[in-house]
Amino acid sequence: GPGAALGAMSVYQTRLMARARDNGAPEPVARVVDHQVPGPSGTIPIRIYYPAAAPNASAPACLYFHGGGWTVCDLETHDPTCRRLANASGAVVIAVDYRLAPENTFPAAVEDALAATQWVLREGASIGVDPAHTGVMGDSAGGNLATVVALLLRDQPSGLPALRAQVLIVPVTEYLPDNSSYRNNAEG
Repeated sequence: GPGAALGAMSVYQTRLMARARDNGAPEPVARVVDHQVPGPSGTIPIRIYYPAAAPNASAPACLYFHGGGWTVCDLETHDPTCRRLANASGAVVIAVDYRLAPENTFPAAVEDALAATQWVLREGASIGVDPAHTGVMGDSAGGNLATVVALLLRDQPSGLPALRAQVLIVPVTEYLPDNSSYRNNAEG
């Protein structure tokens, strides 16, 4: 099936395929700003989406961590999702371009996700968001990162505002190959 063909592709080929996917015309937003924040191994690229219905000077914020198995996707592959999310929620969406495997081994993605979130909680006013009204969100591997970031911030108090929301879309939160879900869905 298609999963077998995908598994036989190199990471590079899979990344090209993900970027080539046609998502149609991008949904208009008020503005998109590419920015960089300090991270544990240099700067972390982020992309800030301001919703079409321009928010006030201190809008709620949502950090978005893309899926892709920690290896494949990036800011471009999830651009349509982030645009739709900003407009539908009225929040400023901040997509994080965390370091990918296999070039960057664990815990690089976690370190980047945490550093970007801490930056928004500390410096969010500089980009027009309210750090006290900030949440995390992600799909698949990004859902894992949103989960881990929320737990790390909860368990390691830093004096930063607490996260106000966590949204997980098909998150990888339990990776046990003998899980009944893995057995029941092993084929097809």
